[in-house]
Amino acid sequence: MTPRQLTRGGPISRDQLLGDYNPWEYNADTSPTSPWFREEQKPVGLKYAEASCDVRIQKEETLYEYFDDDSILADAPAYLAARLRDARGQSDPRDAVHKVGKNRKKWYQELIPGANLRQILKESSYGSLIEECIGPTPDANRLLEHNAFVGMVLVDDDTDPDVIAQEHDLDSVYILHESKLSHATTDEPVALADYGIELPAPTLVGEYDSGSQYTLIPWGDALTCSCPYKQTSSFRVMCKHELLASIVCGDRDSMFIPLTRGIDVPHRARRFVSSEIAVSHQPQTLEGNSSP
Repeated sequence: MTPRQLTRGGPISRDQLLGDYNPWEYNADTSPTSPWFREEQKPVGLKYAEASCDVRIQKEETLYEYFDDDSILADAPAYLAARLRDARGQSDPRDAVHKVGKNRKKWYQELIPGANLRQILKESSYGSLIEECIGPTPDANRLLEHNAFVGMVLVDDDTDPDVIAQEHDLDSVYILHESKLSHATTDEPVALADYGIELPAPTLVGEYDSGSQYTLIPWGDALTCSCPYKQTSSFRVMCKHELLASIVCGDRDSMFIPLTRGIDVPHRARRFVSSEIAVSHQPQTLEGNSSP
């Protein structure tokens, strides 16, 4: 399940956002617990994502059967492959694999759709980024009137921004101490160094209408938000900031987040969706068919 599915789902209207929604009351097998019990109210991108979660569960069944075959695990998601390799060393490998599979199904049946994607589609979550945007269905231009993606060079606290600006002929206003970003003041701050990126580093920083300021960190072949919501739970495949980025990218039919202002940054620091996924991915509909 990737941000590309939300990208192709199009903008989300205000009347599709949830108010008082408790994700822990959601049960995938009990329809009335779904906040979108009336099917037509559900955002199209969420339909794609949920259907892809179902497809993921089906595709991973073979991995549990052949968990001791490295050639099979070579094509498995890295997180799952690590869990399955760890299960081999347990006193009862089959039981350990069963627990891995059970937890994985809980991710894709309950946590990702119920506690993650529906959670960020609340008025108090994604809604906080579009409060001032005009119209019932804000498009990319309206979203970017109140939210920005700024090209910056992040430096450590021991580095003088003016020195970096002079060395590289840059405007010093776009040289920022990483410790000034919103995530740096949280209980579990995530730094670029945690992702193997050394400072100073050119990167894209999101400045949002809610008042927060988070860097979008190159990871693998795409980007991940540094906000605590995204970083503190491994089942959270998307945060409200990434949702906004996906809608902006989808409106422009691009895999790159547009640069609102600031310095030029490498394409890797703006490639929100993997180039491979952008070319080949076809999101699943509820019926299991590809979308147009």
